[in-house]
Amino acid sequence: MRWFVHQIVPQIDGVALTSRDITDRKRDEIEIRSNRAFLHSLTDHLPMLFYAKRIGTDGIGRYVTWNRAAERITGYDGAAVIGKTGSSSIFPATMAAAYELHDRTILANPTPLETPEMRSHRPDGAVRYLRVLSVPIFDDAGQVEYIIGIGDDITERRQQDLLMRTNRAEMQAVNDSSPLGLFMTDLAGNC
Repeated sequence: MRWFVHQIVPQIDGVALTSRDITDRKRDEIEIRSNRAFLHSLTDHLPMLFYAKRIGTDGIGRYVTWNRAAERITGYDGAAVIGKTGSSSIFPATMAAAYELHDRTILANPTPLETPEMRSHRPDGAVRYLRVLSVPIFDDAGQVEYIIGIGDDITERRQQDLLMRTNRAEMQAVNDSSPLGLFMTDLAGNC
């Protein structure tokens, strides 16, 4: 298949017709559209929170991607996030300040930044804990053009760890206060 652009120009004694083959440009456009659709589908269906911010010359990011997992985990709809500049126009003040400090840290030292535990307040009042890895993406001049973030909700795992630490502390307290000699071994019989 080939694509052409035809231009018809009226003349006094008829018309002039020019045709230009635009097949290569059209194939490039189709490939770009296909790649964008693939990337959008990929990021939107990731089971982990994913966002991307385009960093302006002022160092403030504008959200360009906010996937379904981000909506589900944070409670913030993508339509309320995408296109917004700066976190303060979206999130409560304390969260926005933490997110903006996070971005400034990446811009000051443009390397991946892992936040092992980030407190997040949902609009419904629930608190979730997130583990987030943020990565700077550079333009051709070596400047940070985007910051992307990938994260997961660690709230349940955090609660399980807390419960396990509490149980261990209780067991240790019982062990320490018992008049009996107690010990614990592994399957090999090691104390």
